[in-house]
Amino acid sequence: MPGTANSMTQLRDAGYVREVIDGLGGVNELAAGMREYHEIVERMRAERAVLTRKHPGRWAAMGKDGVLAIGNSMDEVLDSIESRGMRGADVVIEFLDTDPPLLILG
Repeated sequence: MPGTANSMTQLRDAGYVREVIDGLGGVNELAAGMREYHEIVERMRAERAVLTRKHPGRWAAMGKDGVLAIGNSMDEVLDSIESRGMRGADVVIEFLDTDPPLLILG
């Protein structure tokens, strides 16, 4: 994969952006990955209430095949998914909070 961007100027450079996209498999590969991740987010959203009732105050990792790990800490969950050859970017990880803070939009 190409190096990390060093400045905003580099991020505005079309050649650099193309190099990064190509290094990640191309536009179609990136779009497919984004669609898959969105599907995992939606599945986590749909299953969050049940998971929270079953595993209150714990961490959950969900991948495209469903729940992959439940743990007492994010590190525990990450260790579990990494032992399967996956990365944190391959899954959605959430804290199953039984008393989430209020979100007030103004």
